[in-house]
Amino acid sequence: MEMLIKNPNVCIQIDTDIAIEETEIPCNWSTKYKSIIGFGKATILSDEIEKRLALGIIVKHYKDDFDKTYRFSSMENLCIVKIELSQLTGKQSL
Repeated sequence: MEMLIKNPNVCIQIDTDIAIEETEIPCNWSTKYKSIIGFGKATILSDEIEKRLALGIIVKHYKDDFDKTYRFSSMENLCIVKIELSQLTGKQSL
C-alpha cells in the first residue's frame, strides 16, 4: 500500500482459457491463452460509502442475492484499491 501511495501507476494482467498443448518433445510444448493487459492509476478508497459500494460489486460477482449489510468494524479494516484504466490491450494464442 505504501508503494501505491508513493506511485499510483499500475499495470494489471488477466489470463484466461489457459491450456498446455503437449507434444512428444516437452521443449516443443505450447500454451493456448487469452490475455489482457491494462495500464492506469490506483486509488486506495477511504470513504466508507465508496468502500461499501465497491464491496457490493465484488460480492455480487460471486453471489447475486447477498446481504448488503456489513459490520462497521469489518469496513474499518478493509482495503479496496480502485484502478482506473487508461490503456487496455489484449492478445490470444490459438
